[in-house]
Amino acid sequence: MNKKLHGNWRGGLPHCLDCNKQLSDYRANYCQKHAYLAERNPQWKGDKVQYTQLHAWVKVRFPKPELCENCKQVPPYDLANRGIYNRDLINWKWLCRKCHMVEDQRMIGFLSYTNAGKRGIENGNFKHGEYIK
Repeated sequence: MNKKLHGNWRGGLPHCLDCNKQLSDYRANYCQKHAYLAERNPQWKGDKVQYTQLHAWVKVRFPKPELCENCKQVPPYDLANRGIYNRDLINWKWLCRKCHMVEDQRMIGFLSYTNAGKRGIENGNFKHGEYIK
């Protein structure tokens, strides 16, 4: 009998390489649950994924702490990137909305538009690119 055997076939039915569940097909390496996960899926895009899908992927794998990673005072709501958009979890952190806006330098623009409907330099509290109390 000269059959070419596939995968982890050793005389009996093989087991899933991820969960060790016995498989019903001697040609398979993974059970149905693990067969198309991540890199094994033919539609996997790696680091060329779009913004929304990348954030969703990181949210599933990166646990949310109880407090913001910067101020340690309020619960985090935003998943912030540290500059490199990829699947490396070191490049991500959970921040509260205020810390996220400050880090992205959006707080300056936000505060310049908040004084009684005045905008930018017309606002007496916004001078030389800074918010002055």
